[in-house]
Amino acid sequence: MQPRQPRTRMWARWGLDPAAGLIDGVYVEIMDGRYARIEACRKPPADVPEECRWPKGFLTPGLLNAHTHLDYSWLHGAMPRGVRFVEWLAGMALACRALDDESMRRAREACADAVEQALSCGTTEIWDVSTLNLARPMLESDRMRAISYAEIIAPTRARWEAEGRARLTQSKLASYISRPGGSCALGISPHTAYTVIPEALEACAHWANRRGVPLAIHLAETEDENELLINGNGELFDMIQELGAGELADELGIGESPIERARRAGALTPNCLAIHCNRPRPGEARVLAQSEVAVVFCPLGNAWFGRPDYPLEEYRQAGVRLALGTDSLASNDQLDIRLEAAEVARRYKIDDPLWLLGLATGAGLGNIPPLRRPRRAATQPPRPMGRLVQRRNPKTPDRRKNGSMLAQRINNLREVERELILVQNSSPKRRI
Repeated sequence: MQPRQPRTRMWARWGLDPAAGLIDGVYVEIMDGRYARIEACRKPPADVPEECRWPKGFLTPGLLNAHTHLDYSWLHGAMPRGVRFVEWLAGMALACRALDDESMRRAREACADAVEQALSCGTTEIWDVSTLNLARPMLESDRMRAISYAEIIAPTRARWEAEGRARLTQSKLASYISRPGGSCALGISPHTAYTVIPEALEACAHWANRRGVPLAIHLAETEDENELLINGNGELFDMIQELGAGELADELGIGESPIERARRAGALTPNCLAIHCNRPRPGEARVLAQSEVAVVFCPLGNAWFGRPDYPLEEYRQAGVRLALGTDSLASNDQLDIRLEAAEVARRYKIDDPLWLLGLATGAGLGNIPPLRRPRRAATQPPRPMGRLVQRRNPKTPDRRKNGSMLAQRINNLREVERELILVQNSSPKRRI
């Protein structure tokens, strides 16, 4: 029997919650590694130690990185910025083919460094697509929560039968429903609608939906992807043909957009994470909203490639559930969700810090079914948040939110099931 962990009490001068808004004083009590109390408290109780009082600090839900590829962290600085996506993708394929034992060792080290970087930026939950299976052991930690999506690539029927179908019956995935607890959930990721044949995509969706397992898929990342799947031509089509995918048009079929293919396969459910969705066709924002998928976009990754504006306002008007991701260090300088949120505020002229905080914490997603598991508490030292939290003056809290109603709304932090982090109210050295 494990010994009981000591009780931890902490207090922060301000709380900032996507639902409750700016909160005038927050008290948190942690017992046996779990939250015991979260309530409004303007002054620190006498039993809170001095080192656990932050009179100039914010307490917020922890940050969610809803899309990354930690396995590719070893490519940080190796891939050129501003090139066409097809050139970048070809370079990625060549780099992965050249991996040897020594490269894999360095890749593991880079992966571990990337996890530490994400934690140091206030991230308490990571949803990672696993290609090389390097990050999964590192994500099974009490310091964070995670989903590790096993990637499936099956551009031909032969590859699906030889490799893809077998991944669905791996012991770790097959036993998912027998271990619903733990810090790292397992999911599957049929890579894209152009690297997974329709038969395989439908099988993956059926397998995940039947078991309640998280599913992630990259959709409509570029206009080249639409051109490939709708018309059967374009640069992406030519590149995949050159890489030896066989008669691509015959295997994948043509005539439907990526989002429509995913819908017809049964993949677009509340259990699905739709990655990117940068280039939807007319009416597809409504399809995404009605299917209640979670859509994650990567603002700095899009800036890396010099892409057009994200259809953010279209998605907001349609009611699409949105979250932020960083993508991999092969197309980003840092795994910092704070910087992603700041890029959204800057590029799209959004002056709503509570909406941005909801985007950065995943609070706007609600509870995706596989994530309804017991929550462990975690604390982190104060971290600068810059413009994300400083747009609203902490000296003028919303007086309408007080008393027992405020305490009840603060308790929504537990219902959202996000970790708590502390951020500094003082001006950071490097504003974002």
